[in-house]
Amino acid sequence: MDTNKMRELKALAERAQDSHQSYEDFADLADDKCVLSLLAEIERLDRESQNLSSQVGQCDRERRAFRAERDELEAENEALRQSKDRAMSLVDQLELQHAKLKAAVQELELDAERYRFVRNPIGTTSPLAIWNEGKMPLFSGMADAVVDEFMAKEATHD
Repeated sequence: MDTNKMRELKALAERAQDSHQSYEDFADLADDKCVLSLLAEIERLDRESQNLSSQVGQCDRERRAFRAERDELEAENEALRQSKDRAMSLVDQLELQHAKLKAAVQELELDAERYRFVRNPIGTTSPLAIWNEGKMPLFSGMADAVVDEFMAKEATHD
């Protein structure tokens, strides 16, 4: 049934409440076919309404599931941000420690280079050597052994 005929039926039904003639006009227009068509339309709209209600329910369940997943992802992202911040802090600490160790190594390398220069003066113009009091100058492995011996004695006097 088209919407124009439905409007006409509605208008006649409203007028039929007030007069007998309007009721007869309504009854003429509202034949069995018309009533069956209206009932079929009501049933179709009822089914459509139930289907839409079901779809709304499904959409609502999906929306809640998406929100729960979003909340989980936000919590995971926050945990990852905190983990990244801790990692960056650790990296900063390690870089600082690395810089200190690098400076210490450079200082030790320079000390070792000085020691080797004094320990192995042969082949250089160095006037320096390691002396054991009252004895000849010490070179290479002998110088190392004497230095190690005196360092060990110093360590035990502390």
